[in-house]
Amino acid sequence: MNTDTDQRDSLEDAIDTQIAESDDTEEVAAEAVEDVSRETREEPETVAEAIEALKPAPKWDKRYSEAFESWGAQNEDGTPVYANGREIQQIVLDMYNDEQKHNTQVSQERADLQRHLQQVQPFVQGIQGALSPYKDFITETGGTPDQYIRQGIGLLQQLRNDPAGTLTRLARDSNVDLQSALQGQEWKSPEAQQIEQTNREIQRMRQEQMQRDQRAASERMYQMRQANEHEINAFAEAVDESGNKLHPHLETVQDDMAQLIYGRNEQRRGNPSLPVMGLDEAYDRACRLSSEITEAKAKSAETARLAEAAAKARKASEASKRLRTGSTGQGKMNLNLDQQIEDAISKTA
Repeated sequence: MNTDTDQRDSLEDAIDTQIAESDDTEEVAAEAVEDVSRETREEPETVAEAIEALKPAPKWDKRYSEAFESWGAQNEDGTPVYANGREIQQIVLDMYNDEQKHNTQVSQERADLQRHLQQVQPFVQGIQGALSPYKDFITETGGTPDQYIRQGIGLLQQLRNDPAGTLTRLARDSNVDLQSALQGQEWKSPEAQQIEQTNREIQRMRQEQMQRDQRAASERMYQMRQANEHEINAFAEAVDESGNKLHPHLETVQDDMAQLIYGRNEQRRGNPSLPVMGLDEAYDRACRLSSEITEAKAKSAETARLAEAAAKARKASEASKRLRTGSTGQGKMNLNLDQQIEDAISKTA
Protein backbone atom coordinates (compact mmCIF):
# COMPACT_ATOMS: atom_id res chain seq x y z
CA MET A 1 0.00 0.00 0.00
CA ASN A 2 1.25 3.47 -0.84
CA THR A 3 2.35 5.86 1.87
CA ASP A 4 0.40 8.95 2.84
CA THR A 5 2.98 11.15 1.13
CA ASP A 6 2.67 9.22 -2.13
CA GLN A 7 -1.13 9.42 -1.94
CA ARG A 8 -1.08 13.16 -1.37
CA ASP A 9 1.33 13.77 -4.23
CA SER A 10 -0.71 11.62 -6.61
CA LEU A 11 -3.94 13.42 -5.70
CA GLU A 12 -2.40 16.83 -6.17
CA ASP A 13 -0.97 15.84 -9.58
CA ALA A 14 -4.30 14.40 -10.73
CA ILE A 15 -6.28 17.47 -9.66
CA ASP A 16 -3.81 19.85 -11.31
CA THR A 17 -4.08 17.88 -14.56
CA GLN A 18 -7.88 17.66 -14.44
CA ILE A 19 -8.51 21.39 -13.89
CA ALA A 20 -5.71 22.74 -16.13
CA GLU A 21 -8.24 24.17 -18.65
CA SER A 22 -10.64 25.75 -16.13
CA ASP A 23 -9.29 28.94 -14.56
CA ASP A 24 -12.56 29.60 -12.72
CA THR A 25 -12.22 26.42 -10.59
CA GLU A 26 -8.60 26.86 -9.65
CA GLU A 27 -9.18 28.12 -6.12
CA VAL A 28 -11.84 25.50 -5.40
CA ALA A 29 -9.55 22.68 -6.53
CA ALA A 30 -6.68 24.03 -4.46
CA GLU A 31 -8.88 24.13 -1.36
CA ALA A 32 -10.04 20.58 -2.09
CA VAL A 33 -6.46 19.36 -2.36
CA GLU A 34 -5.59 21.12 0.89
CA ASP A 35 -8.55 19.50 2.67
CA VAL A 36 -7.65 16.04 1.37
CA SER A 37 -4.03 16.53 2.34
CA ARG A 38 -5.00 17.68 5.81
CA GLU A 39 -7.39 14.78 6.31
CA THR A 40 -4.78 12.34 5.01
CA ARG A 41 -2.31 13.62 7.57
CA GLU A 42 -4.72 13.76 10.47
CA GLU A 43 -7.14 10.82 9.99
CA PRO A 44 -6.26 7.11 9.83
CA GLU A 45 -7.52 4.97 7.00
CA THR A 46 -11.01 3.60 7.48
CA VAL A 47 -12.90 0.98 5.61
CA ALA A 48 -15.42 2.75 3.38
CA GLU A 49 -18.85 1.39 2.89
CA ALA A 50 -19.47 -0.36 -0.38
CA ILE A 51 -21.10 2.28 -2.56
CA GLU A 52 -21.51 2.68 -6.27
CA ALA A 53 -18.36 4.05 -7.85
CA LEU A 54 -18.54 7.50 -9.55
CA LYS A 55 -17.96 7.50 -13.30
CA PRO A 56 -15.97 10.11 -15.21
CA ALA A 57 -17.70 12.28 -17.80
CA PRO A 58 -17.91 10.60 -21.22
CA LYS A 59 -16.21 13.55 -22.96
CA TRP A 60 -13.12 13.52 -20.79
CA ASP A 61 -9.78 12.62 -22.19
CA LYS A 62 -8.48 9.14 -21.35
CA ARG A 63 -5.77 10.37 -19.03
CA TYR A 64 -8.26 12.48 -17.10
CA SER A 65 -10.72 9.57 -16.84
CA GLU A 66 -7.99 7.26 -15.54
CA ALA A 67 -6.87 9.79 -12.96
CA PHE A 68 -10.48 10.31 -11.87
CA GLU A 69 -11.11 6.57 -11.47
CA SER A 70 -7.86 6.14 -9.54
CA TRP A 71 -9.19 8.46 -6.83
CA GLY A 72 -11.93 5.93 -6.09
CA ALA A 73 -9.64 2.85 -6.09
CA GLN A 74 -9.78 0.43 -3.12
CA ASN A 75 -7.27 -1.81 -1.46
CA GLU A 76 -7.69 -5.58 -1.29
CA ASP A 77 -9.38 -5.27 2.07
CA GLY A 78 -11.94 -2.87 0.62
CA THR A 79 -10.51 0.28 2.13
CA PRO A 80 -10.05 3.29 -0.15
CA VAL A 81 -6.61 3.88 -1.52
CA TYR A 82 -7.04 7.63 -1.05
CA ALA A 83 -8.81 9.03 1.96
CA ASN A 84 -11.85 11.05 0.86
CA GLY A 85 -11.17 10.04 -2.71
CA ARG A 86 -14.87 9.79 -3.43
CA GLU A 87 -15.41 13.33 -2.09
CA ILE A 88 -12.69 14.57 -4.40
CA GLN A 89 -14.36 12.82 -7.34
CA GLN A 90 -17.67 14.37 -6.42
CA ILE A 91 -16.09 17.84 -6.21
CA VAL A 92 -14.48 17.45 -9.62
CA LEU A 93 -17.74 16.17 -11.14
CA ASP A 94 -19.70 19.04 -9.60
CA MET A 95 -17.14 21.54 -10.89
CA TYR A 96 -17.29 19.99 -14.35
CA ASN A 97 -21.10 19.96 -14.41
CA ASP A 98 -21.27 23.57 -13.22
CA GLU A 99 -18.80 24.56 -15.93
CA GLN A 100 -20.86 22.74 -18.53
CA LYS A 101 -24.04 24.48 -17.36
CA HIS A 102 -22.25 27.82 -17.47
CA ASN A 103 -20.91 27.14 -20.97
CA THR A 104 -24.37 26.07 -22.12
CA GLN A 105 -25.89 29.25 -20.66
CA VAL A 106 -23.23 31.44 -22.27
CA SER A 107 -23.73 29.73 -25.62
CA GLN A 108 -27.50 30.21 -25.34
CA GLU A 109 -27.06 33.90 -24.46
CA ARG A 110 -24.68 34.37 -27.36
CA ALA A 111 -27.16 32.70 -29.71
CA ASP A 112 -29.96 34.91 -28.40
CA LEU A 113 -27.79 37.99 -28.80
CA GLN A 114 -26.85 36.97 -32.34
CA ARG A 115 -30.50 36.51 -33.27
CA HIS A 116 -31.33 39.89 -31.75
CA LEU A 117 -28.50 41.57 -33.67
CA GLN A 118 -29.69 39.99 -36.89
CA GLN A 119 -33.19 41.32 -36.22
CA VAL A 120 -32.10 44.88 -35.45
CA GLN A 121 -29.33 45.07 -38.07
CA PRO A 122 -31.64 46.25 -40.91
CA PHE A 123 -33.09 48.89 -38.59
CA VAL A 124 -29.65 50.12 -37.55
CA GLN A 125 -28.46 50.21 -41.15
CA GLY A 126 -31.53 52.22 -42.11
CA ILE A 127 -30.89 54.74 -39.32
CA GLN A 128 -27.23 55.04 -40.32
CA GLY A 129 -28.14 55.58 -43.96
CA ALA A 130 -30.69 58.26 -43.05
CA LEU A 131 -28.25 60.12 -40.80
CA SER A 132 -25.20 59.81 -43.05
CA PRO A 133 -25.92 62.93 -45.21
CA TYR A 134 -26.30 65.03 -42.04
CA LYS A 135 -23.21 63.76 -40.22
CA ASP A 136 -21.25 67.01 -40.67
CA PHE A 137 -24.26 69.14 -39.70
CA ILE A 138 -24.79 67.13 -36.51
CA THR A 139 -21.11 67.48 -35.63
CA GLU A 140 -21.02 71.23 -36.33
CA THR A 141 -24.12 71.94 -34.24
CA GLY A 142 -22.84 69.88 -31.34
CA GLY A 143 -25.91 67.64 -31.19
CA THR A 144 -26.24 63.88 -31.18
CA PRO A 145 -28.07 61.61 -33.64
CA ASP A 146 -30.60 60.47 -31.04
CA GLN A 147 -31.47 64.08 -30.21
CA TYR A 148 -32.23 64.92 -33.83
CA ILE A 149 -34.19 61.71 -34.29
CA ARG A 150 -36.38 62.57 -31.30
CA GLN A 151 -36.82 66.15 -32.51
CA GLY A 152 -37.70 65.02 -36.02
CA ILE A 153 -40.27 62.47 -34.87
CA GLY A 154 -41.70 64.95 -32.37
CA LEU A 155 -42.04 67.58 -35.10
CA LEU A 156 -43.86 65.14 -37.38
CA GLN A 157 -46.25 64.30 -34.58
CA GLN A 158 -46.88 68.00 -33.91
CA LEU A 159 -47.56 68.63 -37.59
CA ARG A 160 -50.06 65.79 -37.63
CA ASN A 161 -51.85 66.99 -34.50
CA ASP A 162 -51.69 70.77 -35.15
CA PRO A 163 -50.45 71.64 -38.66
CA ALA A 164 -51.33 75.36 -38.66
CA GLY A 165 -50.07 76.06 -35.17
CA THR A 166 -46.86 74.12 -35.74
CA LEU A 167 -46.12 75.89 -39.05
CA THR A 168 -46.85 79.28 -37.50
CA ARG A 169 -44.54 78.55 -34.58
CA LEU A 170 -41.77 77.30 -36.86
CA ALA A 171 -42.08 80.36 -39.10
CA ARG A 172 -41.95 82.68 -36.08
CA ASP A 173 -38.94 80.91 -34.58
CA SER A 174 -37.12 80.94 -37.95
CA ASN A 175 -38.10 84.52 -38.94
CA VAL A 176 -39.84 83.28 -42.08
CA ASP A 177 -42.53 85.34 -43.81
CA LEU A 178 -45.28 82.83 -44.45
CA GLN A 179 -47.12 85.22 -46.78
CA SER A 180 -44.11 85.50 -49.08
CA ALA A 181 -43.56 81.76 -48.90
CA LEU A 182 -47.19 81.08 -49.87
CA GLN A 183 -46.83 83.43 -52.85
CA GLY A 184 -44.00 81.29 -54.19
CA GLN A 185 -41.22 83.74 -53.40
CA GLU A 186 -37.82 82.33 -52.64
CA TRP A 187 -37.23 82.00 -48.93
CA LYS A 188 -34.14 83.60 -47.54
CA SER A 189 -32.80 83.48 -44.03
CA PRO A 190 -32.60 86.72 -42.02
CA GLU A 191 -28.82 86.63 -42.35
CA ALA A 192 -29.08 86.33 -46.15
CA GLN A 193 -31.60 89.18 -46.26
CA GLN A 194 -29.29 91.36 -44.17
CA ILE A 195 -26.36 90.58 -46.47
CA GLU A 196 -28.43 91.47 -49.55
CA GLN A 197 -29.53 94.72 -47.94
CA THR A 198 -25.93 95.57 -47.11
CA ASN A 199 -24.81 94.75 -50.67
CA ARG A 200 -27.56 96.94 -52.12
CA GLU A 201 -26.53 99.80 -49.85
CA ILE A 202 -22.87 99.39 -50.84
CA GLN A 203 -23.85 99.33 -54.53
CA ARG A 204 -25.92 102.48 -54.11
CA MET A 205 -23.04 104.24 -52.36
CA ARG A 206 -20.65 103.17 -55.11
CA GLN A 207 -22.97 104.50 -57.81
CA GLU A 208 -23.32 107.81 -55.99
CA GLN A 209 -19.55 108.03 -55.59
CA MET A 210 -19.06 107.27 -59.30
CA GLN A 211 -21.53 109.99 -60.20
CA ARG A 212 -19.74 112.46 -57.93
CA ASP A 213 -16.39 111.47 -59.44
CA GLN A 214 -17.77 111.90 -62.96
CA ARG A 215 -19.16 115.33 -62.14
CA ALA A 216 -15.87 116.34 -60.53
CA ALA A 217 -13.92 115.06 -63.54
CA SER A 218 -16.21 116.93 -65.92
CA GLU A 219 -15.80 120.07 -63.86
CA ARG A 220 -12.02 119.73 -63.85
CA MET A 221 -12.02 119.11 -67.59
CA TYR A 222 -14.15 122.17 -68.17
CA GLN A 223 -11.85 124.27 -66.01
CA MET A 224 -8.78 122.92 -67.81
CA ARG A 225 -10.33 123.67 -71.18
CA GLN A 226 -11.22 127.15 -70.08
CA ALA A 227 -7.69 127.70 -68.76
CA ASN A 228 -6.05 126.28 -71.89
CA GLU A 229 -8.42 127.82 -74.39
CA HIS A 230 -6.52 131.10 -74.49
CA GLU A 231 -3.16 129.32 -74.87
CA ILE A 232 -4.51 127.08 -77.65
CA ASN A 233 -6.06 129.99 -79.52
CA ALA A 234 -2.84 131.96 -79.25
CA PHE A 235 -0.87 128.95 -80.50
CA ALA A 236 -3.19 128.53 -83.49
CA GLU A 237 -3.11 132.23 -84.42
CA ALA A 238 0.64 132.83 -83.97
CA VAL A 239 2.37 134.43 -87.07
CA ASP A 240 5.90 135.38 -88.00
CA GLU A 241 7.24 138.85 -88.96
CA SER A 242 5.90 138.42 -92.49
CA GLY A 243 2.41 137.58 -91.25
CA ASN A 244 2.70 133.85 -92.07
CA LYS A 245 1.24 131.33 -89.56
CA LEU A 246 3.86 129.67 -87.40
CA HIS A 247 1.80 126.48 -87.18
CA PRO A 248 0.10 126.08 -90.55
CA HIS A 249 -0.47 122.34 -90.09
CA LEU A 250 -2.21 122.59 -86.69
CA GLU A 251 -5.59 121.49 -88.00
CA THR A 252 -4.01 118.39 -89.59
CA VAL A 253 -1.98 117.24 -86.56
CA GLN A 254 -4.18 118.36 -83.67
CA ASP A 255 -5.41 114.79 -82.97
CA ASP A 256 -1.85 113.46 -82.96
CA MET A 257 -0.83 116.29 -80.65
CA ALA A 258 -3.58 115.32 -78.20
CA GLN A 259 -2.41 111.69 -78.20
CA LEU A 260 1.21 112.73 -77.60
CA ILE A 261 0.29 115.01 -74.70
CA TYR A 262 -1.97 112.32 -73.17
CA GLY A 263 0.79 109.70 -73.49
CA ARG A 264 3.30 111.97 -71.76
CA ASN A 265 0.85 112.56 -68.89
CA GLU A 266 0.40 108.81 -68.45
CA GLN A 267 4.18 108.36 -68.32
CA ARG A 268 4.49 111.08 -65.71
CA ARG A 269 2.21 109.12 -63.37
CA GLY A 270 4.90 106.48 -63.08
CA ASN A 271 7.80 108.94 -63.44
CA PRO A 272 6.88 112.45 -62.25
CA SER A 273 10.37 113.72 -63.11
CA LEU A 274 9.47 113.72 -66.83
CA PRO A 275 8.74 117.24 -68.12
CA VAL A 276 5.28 118.24 -69.25
CA MET A 277 4.89 118.21 -73.03
CA GLY A 278 3.98 121.68 -74.31
CA LEU A 279 2.11 122.61 -77.50
CA ASP A 280 5.30 123.47 -79.40
CA GLU A 281 6.92 120.09 -78.68
CA ALA A 282 3.73 118.24 -79.47
CA TYR A 283 3.31 120.14 -82.74
CA ASP A 284 6.88 119.44 -83.86
CA ARG A 285 6.64 115.74 -83.05
CA ALA A 286 3.23 115.38 -84.69
CA CYS A 287 4.52 117.05 -87.85
CA ARG A 288 7.51 114.69 -87.97
CA LEU A 289 5.16 111.75 -87.68
CA SER A 290 3.23 112.89 -90.78
CA SER A 291 4.94 111.94 -94.03
CA GLU A 292 2.84 114.43 -96.00
CA ILE A 293 3.80 117.32 -93.77
CA THR A 294 7.45 116.26 -93.77
CA GLU A 295 7.43 116.15 -97.58
CA ALA A 296 5.67 119.51 -97.82
CA LYS A 297 8.19 121.07 -95.42
CA ALA A 298 11.06 119.67 -97.48
CA LYS A 299 9.61 121.14 -100.67
CA SER A 300 9.03 124.47 -98.95
CA ALA A 301 12.59 124.52 -97.65
CA GLU A 302 13.91 123.68 -101.11
CA THR A 303 11.82 126.44 -102.65
CA ALA A 304 13.09 128.92 -100.08
CA ARG A 305 16.64 127.84 -100.69
CA LEU A 306 16.31 128.26 -104.48
CA ALA A 307 14.68 131.65 -104.02
CA GLU A 308 17.49 132.75 -101.76
CA ALA A 309 20.06 131.47 -104.29
CA ALA A 310 18.28 133.34 -107.12
CA ALA A 311 18.27 136.53 -105.07
CA LYS A 312 21.97 136.18 -104.45
CA ALA A 313 22.53 135.59 -108.18
CA ARG A 314 20.56 138.71 -109.10
CA LYS A 315 22.57 140.77 -106.68
CA ALA A 316 25.80 139.35 -108.08
CA SER A 317 24.68 140.03 -111.68
CA GLU A 318 23.83 143.64 -110.87
CA ALA A 319 27.18 144.10 -109.22
CA SER A 320 28.89 142.66 -112.28
CA LYS A 321 27.14 145.08 -114.60
CA ARG A 322 28.21 148.00 -112.52
CA LEU A 323 31.75 146.84 -112.66
CA ARG A 324 31.72 146.46 -116.48
CA THR A 325 30.77 150.09 -116.88
CA GLY A 326 33.99 151.13 -115.08
CA SER A 327 37.58 151.47 -116.41
CA THR A 328 39.15 148.89 -118.66
CA GLY A 329 41.88 148.42 -116.11
CA GLN A 330 39.33 146.65 -114.05
CA GLY A 331 38.51 144.04 -116.71
CA LYS A 332 40.48 141.37 -115.03
CA MET A 333 38.72 142.16 -111.79
CA ASN A 334 35.33 141.95 -113.52
CA LEU A 335 36.17 138.55 -114.93
CA ASN A 336 37.13 137.37 -111.50
CA LEU A 337 33.87 138.72 -110.08
CA ASP A 338 31.80 137.01 -112.76
CA GLN A 339 33.54 133.77 -111.97
CA GLN A 340 32.81 134.23 -108.28
CA ILE A 341 29.13 134.77 -109.00
CA GLU A 342 28.93 131.66 -111.13
CA ASP A 343 30.70 129.69 -108.43
CA ALA A 344 28.28 131.03 -105.81
CA ILE A 345 25.25 130.04 -107.96
CA SER A 346 26.68 126.56 -108.63
CA LYS A 347 27.23 126.02 -104.91
CA THR A 348 23.69 127.00 -104.01
CA ALA A 349 22.14 124.91 -106.80
